[in-house]
Amino acid sequence: MAILKSRRWPQTFSSLARHDFRWFTISQLAGTTANWMAVIVQSLIVYDLTGSALVIGVVNVSKTVPTLIFGFIGGMLADRMDRRNLLMASQLVSSCTAAALGMLALSGTIQVWHFVAAALLEGIAGSIQQPARQALLPSVVPREHLMNAIALTGGIWNASRTIGPAFAGGAAAIAGPSGALFLLASFYLFGAVATRGISTPVQPAAPGSDGSAVRAKSKGSRSLRAGFLEDLQGYSYLWQNPVVGWLAVLAIVPVVFSMGHRILAPVFAKEVLGMGAGGVGLLLSAPGVGALVAAFIVATMSHVQRKGFLSLAGVVLHGLSVIVYALSNRLWLSLTALAVHGFAMTAYRSLNQTLVQFHTEDEYRGRVMAVYAADRGLHPISGLMIALAADLWGVQAAVAVSGLGCVLLALVVGIKSPTIRHLD
Repeated sequence: MAILKSRRWPQTFSSLARHDFRWFTISQLAGTTANWMAVIVQSLIVYDLTGSALVIGVVNVSKTVPTLIFGFIGGMLADRMDRRNLLMASQLVSSCTAAALGMLALSGTIQVWHFVAAALLEGIAGSIQQPARQALLPSVVPREHLMNAIALTGGIWNASRTIGPAFAGGAAAIAGPSGALFLLASFYLFGAVATRGISTPVQPAAPGSDGSAVRAKSKGSRSLRAGFLEDLQGYSYLWQNPVVGWLAVLAIVPVVFSMGHRILAPVFAKEVLGMGAGGVGLLLSAPGVGALVAAFIVATMSHVQRKGFLSLAGVVLHGLSVIVYALSNRLWLSLTALAVHGFAMTAYRSLNQTLVQFHTEDEYRGRVMAVYAADRGLHPISGLMIALAADLWGVQAAVAVSGLGCVLLALVVGIKSPTIRHLD
């Protein structure tokens, strides 16, 4: 395997010296850009067809709901099958789905139910893709560069959040809806081709192995039902291993709480800050600025000590910044608080995921990563709860309470699991 000398890469990008991680990065950039493109392109077409914002919401929810069910199945598959092949297969499914929508749009026969069906199919594909991708990561970079790689992948996700909508809008304006969908399909296809470039063996480690990525022992003697139940029981690993379990709580709960500011951004822009539609864009983009800064800083500090303590501190800072944003009625302070929120969330998520990867046995890695990915399916539910709280208490109080919940969570975990505070 070709590996460039690390000295040719700055410390911030040291994991890119690994041939397989470069292909992994290209695959992720193509896939996440396509995901963000899909949100914009499909929303534009659905709105043209119906003129209803509610229908757009139904289509988007249709994509996230499958993660609550199929995400756990995806985790089990990632612990049983070749993770690279799973990732490629899910990207090809998404590519074919987008291409089919493009053909329907080109023929003028596309209907709303096509988008709902496509969203469900893409949600299932994404549920398989996310655990496989995250479980694959430790196979493509050495342990000493894992935190650097995790931080860079976080930066890629935030960068694609800006690139994807821009590509989608430009493609729709130049080539029309069908052209945008075909471009979307090509991004997914390119991601699958890039995944194929990963050459490291990526079969999950067999129970009792030394933890290296080797082909698992045959399980053909088990019945399908028994095998499924045994794999499902593997999720008990999260409470049998308290360190990993508490880290999972720290990863999921604050992200669910943080949805409040995104969903209620139009209300804050209009009623709290006295701004129009442009203000919504500013409020939604400010966290991305902080997130990119955090990604590069964490990538540079790969060997930092006390990662567990810093992760807890990041959750506290995340919660405090949300509280400041909720109570602020000045634009500069709101934008600063949101940038700090994006910084803190990206930093603690990178530290947290690094620790989880370090302390998870490879045979359970896919299932643990599936639990991490479940927060995407919880977003609509948490958004509804915060919206209801906003109607009852007011928008500022509701978001402030969500920030307070993050702070209290970090304090509880720090007290309940002193081990977390001392993890490196």
